[in-house]
Amino acid sequence: MPDVKPCRAFELDALRGLALLLMVLHHLIFDLRHVFGLPVFAFKDTDWFAYLLQPLFLNVFLVVSGICCTFSRSNTRRGLRLLLVALTLSAVSILASELSGQEFYIYFNVLHLLALGILLYAGLT
Repeated sequence: MPDVKPCRAFELDALRGLALLLMVLHHLIFDLRHVFGLPVFAFKDTDWFAYLLQPLFLNVFLVVSGICCTFSRSNTRRGLRLLLVALTLSAVSILASELSGQEFYIYFNVLHLLALGILLYAGLT
């Protein structure tokens, strides 16, 4: 008997991919400019980027991730896995900060927010 694959929501996959690409680009630009001190991507420090594009990237990512919760078979498992990744990132950032003498701790970020949101959704459904 042939396996029947579930129907994918192409639009959600495309939006999620776009949001992921924009997030990776944003972090690359930030690192090149502020961590490595390269005089590139000056638009990163402009108001239109900080108050328009950056929140747009974040909101698309969060909304699409929230919509995808309705399609997930195990939001609890997905949320716990993401929380583990987020906590690992926090631990690595704290360790790296202590070793380098610089402060770039990550106590709570988008991954923590998504993990807790997914777990909250799983608990309510």
